Amino acid sequence: MKILNRSLFFAKRGTLVSSTKLPIFAIRKRLLSAVNAWQISAFDDSIEKILFYNENLDMPIIDEPNHVLVKVAAASVNPLDVAMCKGYGHTLLQCMNAVSEFRFERLTYDHFPKTLGRDFSGVVIGKGESVKRYKIGDCVWGVISPHQQGTHSNYIKVSQCNVRIIEGSVSINRHCF
Repeated sequence: MKILNRSLFFAKRGTLVSSTKLPIFAIRKRLLSAVNAWQISAFDDSIEKILFYNENLDMPIIDEPNHVLVKVAAASVNPLDVAMCKGYGHTLLQCMNAVSEFRFERLTYDHFPKTLGRDFSGVVIGKGESVKRYKIGDCVWGVISPHQQGTHSNYIKVSQCNVRIIEGSVSINRHCF
């Protein structure tokens, strides 16, 4: 890190970023809270009342050996996402929670704030110890289950079985559409 012309410059993973006339603590706070997402605070027919942009999220942690961490390049908004804002599927997932209470990880669909989004494309930036198909830097596309936090975030963790390599000349930004 060095100061040039009263502007702070720093390199992050090979990218030069500049921020003019910001105090050091503001830069540090930005770097530490670099994960953000579009989220909903409740179920409601009026999406404008419940949708907000959250800039204070923690980086997802790879806590399973078969998970990959992806920096999202693109995520689409599907009719399912709009319906889920209004509570679509909530009753079914509550029943699945009751049935699977003792055998499986609890579903998180009714926990707020909730990040929606099911499909994505992006770049692998981390992986669990049993992930052999993908390496850091691979361009991938994939899906997330409706009971997990969604893809309308800049970083997500996802099981390797829900991810595929982007083949050919298709743009990473257009692959999930």
